[in-house]
Amino acid sequence: MSHFDEFRAAADKVLSPFLAPHGFRREPSLEETDLLLASVVYVGKHVGLRFVYDVREDSVTDEVVRVENGAIKDFTHGGYSKGLFSHLVKHAGYRGGQHRNPRPPGMPRMEREFALWVDILTVAGQTLLADQPNSLP
Repeated sequence: MSHFDEFRAAADKVLSPFLAPHGFRREPSLEETDLLLASVVYVGKHVGLRFVYDVREDSVTDEVVRVENGAIKDFTHGGYSKGLFSHLVKHAGYRGGQHRNPRPPGMPRMEREFALWVDILTVAGQTLLADQPNSLP
């Protein structure tokens, strides 16, 4: 299994079951893959979450974006996009350190990373998860 396959499988295992009850669905048609990067994208009616895996850095970046009519409207398209953590710090007062569940030591790293985002969204992301027209500035 490639790093990209592991990344997407971890998202399907951890993020999809958490986000689906909030009305978010994974949208493969909006995802990108090249030699170095792969993304997973979850969209609701007004809010989208994009996670990008960089094979060179072996790291994941995250972003919250505006969604209009099923399309991502990030800042390059006159919409909104910001790192998820930065958004929660600025707009939800998140300061870190509030984790609900410890992750088992044997859990694969990508799954642990996504589980951390589930914890953070549970604690500070209720406005985003509500997916209302005013969920983003």
